[in-house]
Amino acid sequence: MASATVAPATVLTLSEWQELQTENLQLAVTLVPQLRKELGAKWLAESFTKEAVRGRRILSGIGRAAAVGMARNAAAPDARVSALRMQQTAVDAILQHAKDSIDDWKPALHLMLVNWLREARYSAMNDASTMRGPQMQRDAYGNYFWMAEDSSAMRQMQMQSQTGMPVAIPAGKLLDAAPGDAWLQYLEPSYFPALAESRARLHLKVKEESAAFPWIEKLAVSHPKEAVELIQTFLTTWTENHDPNSARRRTGVYMFSFGYNERLNSIPLTRSHQERNLRELAEFAKRIRELNLAGVDESWLATAFAGVHSAAEVYLEKDLQAVFGSAATLQTKTLSVLLGRMRDNLGSVWREPQVQQALKTNRRKQELEAEVLRGYEAGLQMCSAGLQREPANWRLLMVQGCLLHDLANYRNELARGAGFADSRRQALTILRSAVEAYLQALPTLPESDLSVEPWNNWFYASLGDASLPRITQERNPVLEQIPLIEQSFANMPSEFRERHLDLFANDLFARMSTVNPAVKFRYVREGLRIVGERPQAREARQVFNYYQDLVQEIQLLSELDGSVKVGHGQPFGVLVSIRHSKAIEREGGGFARYLQNQNSGGGYYYNNGRPNEDYRDKFETAVRATLDEHFEVLSVTFQPESVQSQPDAEDGWRRTPYAFLLLKARGPEIDVLPPLRLDLDFLDTTGYVVLPVESAAAAIDCAPQTGDQRPVEELVITQILDEREFAAGKLSLEIRAVGRGIVPELEQVADLKFANFEVTSVEAQPLSVSKFDETSARPAVLTERLWTVALQDRREAAGDAAQFQFASLKLQPKDTIYQRYEDADLKVTEQTVTLQSQWDRPVTPWYVWGLGGLVLCAGLCVGIVMLRRRGTEATVKTGRWVMPSEVTPFTTLAVLQRIESEGGLTADQRRELTDLMRRIERHYFSTGDRESAPDLTAELHRWIAVS
Repeated sequence: MASATVAPATVLTLSEWQELQTENLQLAVTLVPQLRKELGAKWLAESFTKEAVRGRRILSGIGRAAAVGMARNAAAPDARVSALRMQQTAVDAILQHAKDSIDDWKPALHLMLVNWLREARYSAMNDASTMRGPQMQRDAYGNYFWMAEDSSAMRQMQMQSQTGMPVAIPAGKLLDAAPGDAWLQYLEPSYFPALAESRARLHLKVKEESAAFPWIEKLAVSHPKEAVELIQTFLTTWTENHDPNSARRRTGVYMFSFGYNERLNSIPLTRSHQERNLRELAEFAKRIRELNLAGVDESWLATAFAGVHSAAEVYLEKDLQAVFGSAATLQTKTLSVLLGRMRDNLGSVWREPQVQQALKTNRRKQELEAEVLRGYEAGLQMCSAGLQREPANWRLLMVQGCLLHDLANYRNELARGAGFADSRRQALTILRSAVEAYLQALPTLPESDLSVEPWNNWFYASLGDASLPRITQERNPVLEQIPLIEQSFANMPSEFRERHLDLFANDLFARMSTVNPAVKFRYVREGLRIVGERPQAREARQVFNYYQDLVQEIQLLSELDGSVKVGHGQPFGVLVSIRHSKAIEREGGGFARYLQNQNSGGGYYYNNGRPNEDYRDKFETAVRATLDEHFEVLSVTFQPESVQSQPDAEDGWRRTPYAFLLLKARGPEIDVLPPLRLDLDFLDTTGYVVLPVESAAAAIDCAPQTGDQRPVEELVITQILDEREFAAGKLSLEIRAVGRGIVPELEQVADLKFANFEVTSVEAQPLSVSKFDETSARPAVLTERLWTVALQDRREAAGDAAQFQFASLKLQPKDTIYQRYEDADLKVTEQTVTLQSQWDRPVTPWYVWGLGGLVLCAGLCVGIVMLRRRGTEATVKTGRWVMPSEVTPFTTLAVLQRIESEGGLTADQRRELTDLMRRIERHYFSTGDRESAPDLTAELHRWIAVS
């Protein structure tokens, strides 16, 4: 039998034996919750009563493990949480079973409270969790997933392990192991404020503001400063938890569910839900006021009120009174904050139809406008109530002036009226009085209340709107106020003047990114006029100098197409050009984009970081708005995008032709062509800026009915004779003039005196500008005129008028073309032609007509048989381009399209025909401003003849 080998026993030292016992006892404590209730409770009860030595060993081991946990288990927060839970289990057993000997356990109870407090204070500062328990998340594609609470600890572990700091225990787990009220009785009083602050911060960290507030109330008794800070955090957390729009903002952009109804995109905020939130806020506001803490700013309550109020609803006075009391008793600072937020909403979200639609209010436009007006009236009433108590309160005066200015602008937007100027003047007067009230209160104001907002609002209102982002190019400034603002700074006591001017200068540049690009130049120019030369305005001065450099290197020219005597009975032309330096053209990439409609023109445009813009339409709209009072704007013709700049007479400068305006004066009293404006945009350090460049005004003479003839070159005159009604003694003569420049009137072109014929009527088509002439050395447009002259034979015997001579010309054109119809074709002829008509031919005998009819019938029969046999359709060239029986835009386009595809045109002819068809489409089918009407009949005659 083999002998068994017995391993020698390991000999433990006393300290090792005691440590092993402690570990075993700790393990036993962790197993207590897993045992049957009566067994675990019995073992713990005996440990702290009959077996007190064992109990002390248990507390000693647990307390030591918790105390050294941050050092030994810095990267293992779960191990430290386990030690704290063992503390909690052991203390609960002592409080339940060892009440008679509780005094023996007090020191241990206090030390274990300190262990928890140490971890709590560290987590309050370093824990990254924001919610207790798992958190629902959504990935970039809208998929839901739940992230465990440990995930935040993992992120902390990755970050804090790099710095050697312990990983904080998540606040939710720490609160689960927090000491109860019975245990807290054994904490030394000097430790209680720290514990109350830590408990409050942990609850706020996981968005449990209701659980945090009682601890804030307890802390306020001995540490009011810390309590004030926690109240601000409390109100912020409460607002986030009760914000009706927070859930909507968390929705992913790819969210989709099968059967998803768009109407369920958000749950509308009911009135009862909003009132419930406001009642809860009112209750907390009451408890906060009962604490009598000096540092609590009631503007925090105002922010909370605005945060939980529906973004689509105007504040009601009863809601304000529920939270803050009546306006007559409300603190003026709080009232001004509330009214300021109310004013911001009235100028933005409360008047936005998109916000109303998103929040499911279902208000119509008229209801929305009435609601906004009611909001302004309510705000002004509350402001007046506050001013009755403090007539010289600068905050309320400032808000009142801003509300009045906003209301004046809003009413003017709804319906322009004569009272706008008076209302705006009243608002500016009140804003000025707010500045004066501030100056009166300045010597007694605390450091924290020093502000330049009264000047800022006055300045913004002078530029067009009391809110800086809402100042637009359309808002007319009142620049007469700028010297008054400058003077108010000068009247300030010297010990305050420099500081306030520095603050104003800082705001001037810091807020430039919120300024509308179209008014940046005006904004910084007038602001620098107020602050002058000071270091704080250096950045603003640099930007302004950049703007001035740009303006000095770009000019807008508006040049008449001839003499200044334009008259008021005929059109004249104005050439608009951009004169610029070579450098600005090279560095700015040229001016081709200003010849684009980037939003409505089709195709893709990249505008170098600026929003796409319909530059052509924008300029044309500005031109019509400027000139419409005194001129008819007959047409605006732009250069193509491919236009190239041309050398200027001055070295280093060039000109880019931009547009040609065809104008007609509305009366003889007009003596000046007003400046025209082109908005140019450039990148700057705060985004981009729109710089308006204006041309100089030009003197003109509109007194005579007919002005001097406008220059015209390359004139081609075509006369077309139509004899189809000559049997009745009538002729029709079409005169078409095409040239480079403005074609003169008919009286200046042709002499309408004809032998044997008299003119019965003249039908004139409006002057038409087709395009810029790409072949011209200088910028010039191609224009066209068309007249149809009706003629009648003066004598009874029309047959006597055997010849006709085309109209003689008063000008020397480049080319003259005479044409007449033969059947359906146009043929070139001489200036004098012999007229022919059927009625003066010899009468043909009847049998000739009969024989011809038989031949014709036979030919038709043969033709039909031949066509059937061949199975193809013959094309008769002579009937190819026949005038349609009814000339309409549709029939005209149909014939012109056939000519374009089948007429064998040259490249230039095809391009010209394409432009004509586009003109017809724009005039008859476009919804925008129409061009002058093309003469459809004349155009058909012309292109039938050409092809």
